[in-house]
Amino acid sequence: MASKGKKRGRKRAGSIAIKTGARAVENRIRRKAEFLRYHPEVLIPEGCERFFVSIKKAVDRVQEAADDPEALKKLSKKGDKLARAYASTLLVLEKESSPTLAVVHFPHGEASVVYNPHTPKEKLVGVQYYDSPVFRIYAIKDVAEKKRVFVFSLDDKMVCTGREFSVPDGFVEDVVAEARLSVQKLGPGMYACPHMVFNSDGGAGPRKEMSGGREPVGAHMHVFLGDARIFVCQRCAKGNRNLSMLLLRRIAGPKVERFLEVRGSNGLVCGEKRAGGKRCDSCLAEKGVAFGKRYLAGRETDEDALTRALEEEKRLLVENGLFVVDGVCYKKMRSLAENVEGDVLEKKALLGIAEIVENRGEGFFVSGGAGGVLSALWAEVGGEAIKSVLEDASLADEVVERVFSPDLGSHGPVHLLRRAVEEEKNIRLLSSLPSYSDMGPIGRLADRLARAYRVGGKEGLIKRLHDERLSTTKEKSLSYAFFLAVGEEGGGWRYTETERDFARYLSDFARELLEADAGDYHDALCRLVQAVGSGEPMPVKARGGGNDASDASDTGD
Repeated sequence: MASKGKKRGRKRAGSIAIKTGARAVENRIRRKAEFLRYHPEVLIPEGCERFFVSIKKAVDRVQEAADDPEALKKLSKKGDKLARAYASTLLVLEKESSPTLAVVHFPHGEASVVYNPHTPKEKLVGVQYYDSPVFRIYAIKDVAEKKRVFVFSLDDKMVCTGREFSVPDGFVEDVVAEARLSVQKLGPGMYACPHMVFNSDGGAGPRKEMSGGREPVGAHMHVFLGDARIFVCQRCAKGNRNLSMLLLRRIAGPKVERFLEVRGSNGLVCGEKRAGGKRCDSCLAEKGVAFGKRYLAGRETDEDALTRALEEEKRLLVENGLFVVDGVCYKKMRSLAENVEGDVLEKKALLGIAEIVENRGEGFFVSGGAGGVLSALWAEVGGEAIKSVLEDASLADEVVERVFSPDLGSHGPVHLLRRAVEEEKNIRLLSSLPSYSDMGPIGRLADRLARAYRVGGKEGLIKRLHDERLSTTKEKSLSYAFFLAVGEEGGGWRYTETERDFARYLSDFARELLEADAGDYHDALCRLVQAVGSGEPMPVKARGGGNDASDASDTGD
């Protein structure tokens, strides 16, 4: 029983717990000992035997004493540590043996072994788990570090590359298979998940040099392990995996972490280069953002580390005044406006606000083409964007006042830009018509309807007719006359027979007004008012003959 007040903490790497029994574990170790009795060579890495000569001799002496329990007991207490672990393992084959078992805890799992207090527990794990790519490395880990050589544990063997850190063939394939990560080998030492896209255009750059002449495109993490390169897209960067830990735990040698670098990148394409210009002298998006110590210590998953790195890279790009849209990075707004996907009006608006946006000193990171850029900037520069698509600068302020709203709502920028162009057209169209200083009710009604037709055609006229509030018989007849003038006879049931008969008479005058050019408009209006016979005075033009364009949107008397 634990003493009172003593806290139970996390098990340290390599911590050990003694236990007895566990017949299944004992039988498994006996089977392994039987194999090792005849095949001790699996304990020695292939490739640089000269660094393990003395260890091999010690192991051979143990093998020679395999049938002598007393000799094995002596060899398990002194001499080379790996040989001691080998001797301790062979002792379980003695018929009278009742071995003590122990559980050794590691950050990546636990291992049950036959325990020998005279032998380091890591050595026992390495020998008794010679068939485990993860645990077997502990048999020679201290030796590799001391002799400054590098050993890689593949699925079926250990390979030593001497004092040169050189990833052997098959190592990356074995690790990614353990990670359940599907990769393709693209060339010597270069691997990528099947979703990765590489761009072979755009000139040279650090990312191209790091990826064998091909530039990775799209959000991804890239792992550099010595001369091996692994590219994993954001989709394949899982939240239950840390690829760096899976790689490092299979390698032994001095400070192996220095040969590992993991970075996250949005995989941006250089828009300036694509547009025929030059890359930035120091491109912030070239190398991505390092995952950092937390990830390399195994306290962060691929997914979390990549998400953090991508956001950090976005922040750096925006703070440094770069413009990113749909994975393409630009330093100049004009280059972006000329090359981004989008409607003609949207691109024209972007050209118009290019200088204003550049002078803000802050970039952006958006998607959605030209529309996405305008949406992100609309509240700030939407008014200027509208002005830039108009033909008549003298009407710009009036159009902006009528159309602009800082809140796009459910509409995209292109909707308001088109509306602005239409509004400008309407203002210019109505400005050619006379304005009036004095009109009776019939004259005002006829003028409103005629202007609505010029602005919105038949559809605009009918909408206007439905919005009118009519009270007199003459107003109702005049209203129906405009319906008839554009070929709409439906809805006549809403009018009396007298109103319909009078409307048929007035329809020719209404049609004449709708079709009149600016010079004949006043006379046509006067003739219609006279035909109605309301007794009201004829419309009087305002001094100067200008036009009050708001008449077209007047709601009534």
